[in-house]
Amino acid sequence: MNRFAENRTCVTTEKGNNYLISPTIPQFLLLHPIAHYLLELSAKGISLEDWLDRLEEGDIEIEPGLKTNKQEIKYYYDYLIFLEKHNYFKEIKTYEMTAARYDAKSAEFELANTHQIVFECTSACGLQCKYCGYGELYSINETRESKKLDIAIAKKLFDYMLEQFESPLNRRIHEKIAVSFYGGEPLLNMPFIEEIVAYAKSKNSRYRAFFFTMTTNGLDLHKHMDFIAANEFQLLISLDGNEEHNGHRVKPDGAPSFEIVFENILALKEKHPDYYEKLVRFNAVLHNKNSHKEVIDFFTSRLGKTPQISQVNSIGIKPDKKVDFDAIFKKMYSGMTSQDLANDIRDKQKILKTPPVKQLAPFLFQNSGFHFKSYNQLLNPIEKSIQITTGTCNPFGRKIFLTADGKILACEKILQDYCLGDVDEKGVHIDFQEVADKYIAYYGKMMRLCNRCSAAAGCSMCIFMLNLPDDCPSCNFFKTPAEAETSLRNSLSLLEETPKFYPEIMRNYQEQ
Repeated sequence: MNRFAENRTCVTTEKGNNYLISPTIPQFLLLHPIAHYLLELSAKGISLEDWLDRLEEGDIEIEPGLKTNKQEIKYYYDYLIFLEKHNYFKEIKTYEMTAARYDAKSAEFELANTHQIVFECTSACGLQCKYCGYGELYSINETRESKKLDIAIAKKLFDYMLEQFESPLNRRIHEKIAVSFYGGEPLLNMPFIEEIVAYAKSKNSRYRAFFFTMTTNGLDLHKHMDFIAANEFQLLISLDGNEEHNGHRVKPDGAPSFEIVFENILALKEKHPDYYEKLVRFNAVLHNKNSHKEVIDFFTSRLGKTPQISQVNSIGIKPDKKVDFDAIFKKMYSGMTSQDLANDIRDKQKILKTPPVKQLAPFLFQNSGFHFKSYNQLLNPIEKSIQITTGTCNPFGRKIFLTADGKILACEKILQDYCLGDVDEKGVHIDFQEVADKYIAYYGKMMRLCNRCSAAAGCSMCIFMLNLPDDCPSCNFFKTPAEAETSLRNSLSLLEETPKFYPEIMRNYQEQ
């Protein structure tokens, strides 16, 4: 019987080691060469039972340099049988996105247990970055006006969320929730930030404590750093590296921004050193004017920090701007082997932020077999019997975002075409059944594509970053079997080169 031919993946690393990856059990196993040989025979359609019956006693050379005997081969055959009995080769089914997955109650539950309230303080910005998602490179249906969020509207949402936190649906008792300020550039509406901070501090929830976060371009940081530090904001500053690296982050008149932002950062570091060390982080965008190694070297040497690095958004490019986009775009992982990384970067904090390790982290998180979200999972081990397409968050599962014109979105990165409600002077308007129906429809469009993708089980792609309005959406991260195997080989090869970083990788990924 050809029992092991389907529902398994074998990957050979750069060192020549073979790993078995199950579609249902969150583990990857190092295979003995004999076990791997048996799986290869099975993949060719050979019945292992019949093959073993015909095998003669004595020394057997199954491949050059590897001699064994029938008894040892039988041992590894029994090992594969053991894995089979424990569902290691069990077929995985893709879950259909129906009302059984999303309904009004589940959407309302997610909102009551959300982690973050995000306010778009203003849609105005003091920069005109060439790779901005609202810039000339992208096909968007939104007109970005310099509009400020009405404080009364923001308070309506805040009070509504307090009611949700006090409801029986709330399960995240006594956990802190982030109140976050976004833009545009949030510091261009500082009175709003100051009032919301004071309002949040005045609202004593029995079940929630609040802390504050902000993403800023740093142009006006010098004006407000005392307030930010005093209120212990978790601050994320956007900067692409040194002056040359920062060449795409320019003012509307084309003037550079690096010198102003860099001086503001140094001033913050000098005036509030403890705050800077504890709560200030950086985000850099990778493009044609920098490289991940150059960016990391700049931040570690000049600012004592290791930045997170992201790549330019490659979704929704205007057809007539593709040449301009291609000139800017640079892939996060391109031509770099695990050995290159191990030789070039030895520092732990540096390696945790590099693109290859960021690619490795979700693979480990999903397949190590040693990650548990609660103690209950120790009593009931996880076994994947279904597969949810894409890496899209449940609506309100992570955050709720209020735009400057009062629209409610699931995330600040999502276009207003996917609005889930709104807030006006009368209050908050969310139809939870309508929210559920929208998500079911979105997933219905993606099922055909995701079912053919060989990397679907580990997908982290958000459907709202794709061309959902199309009848047949496409995905730049779709992988054929060969492409998926290459990605797995890169991840496992990197882990073999840097095994000591496993705990740090897992911890760093979980904290993000």
